[in-house]
Amino acid sequence: GGGVVDLGDGLYDLTYLSTQAGAYLLSIAVTSPATGLPVSVPGSPFSVYVDTGAISAAHSVAFYRNFTTPLQCEGCAANCSCPPWSPAVLGPGLTHEVVAGGMFTFVVLAKDRFGNPRTTGGHDALFLVNMTFESSFGAVGIEHDGMDITVPCPVAYRGGANASNASAEGLHSGEYVVTYPATVSGRYTLHASFGGAPLSNSGHTVDVYPAAPESRMFSSVFPPVALLGEVGYRVTTAGSPSTFSVFARDRFGNRRSVGGDFLTVDVGGMDPETNTWINLTGATESPAWFKYPASWTAGSSGYDPACDVACVSDRSDGSYTVVLRPSVSGMYRVAVRANNGTELICQGGCGDAVPHPYNITTVATEIFPPFCDSNGDGLTAAFAGVLATFQIQARDAYGNKRLTDRFDPVMSALEGRTVLNGEFGSSTVTFRGGFINPDAGACQCTLGTNCVNCETSQCGGEVCGRTEPGYPRVINTHRGLYHVQYLITQAGSYTLQIKKPFGVDEERYTKDAPFPFTLTAGPTDPEKCTSSGDGLYRSVAGDVTTVVVQARDKFGNLREVGGDPINALAQHSEACQGDGAGGCLPCESGDVECAWAGRADGEHKPLTVYANVEDKGNNDYHLIYTITVSGFYSYSLRLNSTHIGGKTITPSPFPLQI
Repeated sequence: GGGVVDLGDGLYDLTYLSTQAGAYLLSIAVTSPATGLPVSVPGSPFSVYVDTGAISAAHSVAFYRNFTTPLQCEGCAANCSCPPWSPAVLGPGLTHEVVAGGMFTFVVLAKDRFGNPRTTGGHDALFLVNMTFESSFGAVGIEHDGMDITVPCPVAYRGGANASNASAEGLHSGEYVVTYPATVSGRYTLHASFGGAPLSNSGHTVDVYPAAPESRMFSSVFPPVALLGEVGYRVTTAGSPSTFSVFARDRFGNRRSVGGDFLTVDVGGMDPETNTWINLTGATESPAWFKYPASWTAGSSGYDPACDVACVSDRSDGSYTVVLRPSVSGMYRVAVRANNGTELICQGGCGDAVPHPYNITTVATEIFPPFCDSNGDGLTAAFAGVLATFQIQARDAYGNKRLTDRFDPVMSALEGRTVLNGEFGSSTVTFRGGFINPDAGACQCTLGTNCVNCETSQCGGEVCGRTEPGYPRVINTHRGLYHVQYLITQAGSYTLQIKKPFGVDEERYTKDAPFPFTLTAGPTDPEKCTSSGDGLYRSVAGDVTTVVVQARDKFGNLREVGGDPINALAQHSEACQGDGAGGCLPCESGDVECAWAGRADGEHKPLTVYANVEDKGNNDYHLIYTITVSGFYSYSLRLNSTHIGGKTITPSPFPLQI
């Protein structure tokens, strides 16, 4: 439409207004006076091109090209006739899904206030577009929650010279391409403005997904244990599943949100001195692994109960659970690999300095009495009154040596160590037989045979505040090894029992227990030996007389072997030993027989008759004598030079009448 104004001087002012840009034909006609019909003026119609006005932010729109493939197009055959892309308008409440670092784009169609697309560019700098991180969505970007991230988005005019001209990229006039440069996955809000005014549909959501997995960036959560301020090895308990997580990541370090990666786990023993692989096997040379108990299910624990050695469970959210269950104590090295086992996964991503592979220490679990073994001479034999010893090695159900005190599952899980007292005490070691337990009385500090050497602080005045406990005595080394001491004074056959409570109402013997053993009498003690027979007190001249001596130790136990140097002699109270000429031999200095008779030098040497000693090879000694001179004698029975029976009711010497 237009208007005509007669200027009155033969000139006319013609005006027209168009709100739609484009090419027009302008026709100008004058009414003929002759015919009354319109006649075109020379040159009419005229070609007129109406260009777009200034860019209006309120009328410009944003959209993205939704490319469609045959697989996404319903009903398409091999030769899909679907369009290669279709526009998807953006705006608040709408989401554009892109991949981190993929340089995905959307388009701003610049329009004037009448909605005409611009036909030329040159206003890139007047656009301000940025994307602001809001939060994670699902598992995507969960590590980035709370971060303050704003990413400027570059804008470039890519449109053609006019509405009919398309660029090589398929972009049309008035179109500005905006690139998403974000490399951090998560949910963003996009803000776009032109000349300070927001675009009409600014504020759409951009969901940035992680890029393709890149195994060199994979990481694991395998925290070390801090011991006394130093990083130590992670500690696990034999037979108990130990898990850690591996996270798949893209080249930007974003955690992936889908599974499907192929991971492998290699586990082997480690020599802590050389940091090299070694073979760890159990007590029966079986592999250092044990099947999961049937109570472990995938539903409750998150991993496959069927794996016997080490396994990886795909949690389908970009994370993987690695499960280990070593049953042999020792140090291990664990290597996790991706890309079909060709690429190691580092603990925090290969860009850090955390050592690899991972090192763990597996310690024995709670004690299992049937596997606890004992050794030492005191298990099979001992001597009366002599301290006997043996050792008990605490082991768990897998045969591992306990290296600490009593197992505590709570503290073991928290600190990898035990904190309570030992597993074995005097109550777990018992004897059956004629056992005599010596009294343990008070004594002076640091003195006495039945007292512990006490420090001054432990003494209550002059008396030791801590007396030695009775036997058996179990000494805890705090390294899983227990020294057992016992002292028995009554010889005989015994049964040594070592057993511990196990479970609720059960006691279990340790390995090979109970142990039968024999307690043998100690060395012969002459004062405890006993003698018997009428020949101790009387006999008849010329008769062959026998006296029996039984060898005993200091506790009165009969000896089981002979060989003791026992001697016996009778000395007449009046008769002397003749000199062969009708007289008596005098006592001389150093004469043993005179000394035994109490005769001084120069006195008559007493008549002395020795008995023959028959050693029966056990504990019996037969003393046989024949005396032909009647009278009163002193009959002495000795072991070496000590009288026999000094602590019995029949002490030597005996008053003998012939």
